Amino acid sequence: STPYIGSTKGPAITADIYVNKCLSKLRSFIEEYHAGDEYIFWPDLASSHYANKTTRLLHEQNIKFLPKQDNPPNVPQARPIEDFWSILAGKLYEGGWESKT
Repeated sequence: STPYIGSTKGPAITADIYVNKCLSKLRSFIEEYHAGDEYIFWPDLASSHYANKTTRLLHEQNIKFLPKQDNPPNVPQARPIEDFWSILAGKLYEGGWESKT
């Protein structure tokens, strides 16, 4: 699948953006790649990932997800996305690129 790359009006993605741009693709991804499999959707602890709108959609679509109270903070080993962010940061800063802000 193609990751969502877009801009926001603030420092974080809102629940509306998360539901409409990211989760709108989740059901079809699960059906295409994990039909009949046992799975659990494991988001990180961003506020939009556990907003009422988000969890309501996950329940309505019968997408099993890790409840927030069972999602440990500060355990990057439990979240493969952290590996992606590390690789992305390495690529971004190779060659001496520096952020201006």
